[in-house]
Amino acid sequence: MRSTAPTSVTLGSLLSFRVSFHSTEASLDTFRGFVDDLNREFQKARVALVPEETGGGFKLKILDYIFGRVPIAAIESALKGIPERLKPEFLVAEDLGTLVRKIIETIDDTERLNLMQTRAFELAEDVFNWDVNGRRFLEELKHRRAPSGMPPPVLTVSVRSWVW
Repeated sequence: MRSTAPTSVTLGSLLSFRVSFHSTEASLDTFRGFVDDLNREFQKARVALVPEETGGGFKLKILDYIFGRVPIAAIESALKGIPERLKPEFLVAEDLGTLVRKIIETIDDTERLNLMQTRAFELAEDVFNWDVNGRRFLEELKHRRAPSGMPPPVLTVSVRSWVW
């Protein structure tokens, strides 16, 4: 049976969230700082948080979370540049209080969290596929001419990076 979400975020609701988050591997009150193996930390994470309410631009850490197979909880404004078709696979809220409530409602639903990260991974694997995007880029370059007197660029496309 699911509990009703609190109407506001209080110390009591956070404490109850902490009790429901029963893990021997993680603690809600520990800041990890630098870690030797980020993938190992991702494997222990139940949800990745992107709580930034200010700032702009694409958040590369969102791709780290997706490809690290971690479900994502984020403030809507932090998702600039993320394709719209990926957003339904995240817990998204307009403000921090609503985001906390959504996390509290969902944190113990591991089936839902696993489905979210699986679908996000599958969608992102298609959208951010360097093989496909690199080939599209090279095709576009074939239709462009180099400025007069300049040799055409030599490009090699690898799965993970561009080499110029």
